[in-house]
Amino acid sequence: MKKLVSVTLLAFLCTIAFAHEGMEHVVGTVDSVSGNSISVKTTAGENKQVAVDNSTKISRGGVAASLSDVQVGDRIVIHAKSHDGTLHAAEIELGKAKPGKAAK
Repeated sequence: MKKLVSVTLLAFLCTIAFAHEGMEHVVGTVDSVSGNSISVKTTAGENKQVAVDNSTKISRGGVAASLSDVQVGDRIVIHAKSHDGTLHAAEIELGKAKPGKAAK
């Protein structure tokens, strides 16, 4: 029984580890938002531009959201694929805004 639980747990953890294989993770604070992209000031201090389209899944606290919910100052994690030198967001998870910034 212990072996079965161990094997199941190992398989689950491997699935999680490879779920975002080949994706770049952009973590930071929203610097600006346009109709088709988000600019992020990363935790490393870099500015990254990430394209967003209708296939991008956006959520806040596990609840579906939309691009109009993304506000300057929001903390953000983006899982993006690089295509032709441009980052394209597959998934976006919004967090709380930094203190002093309004969040929707």
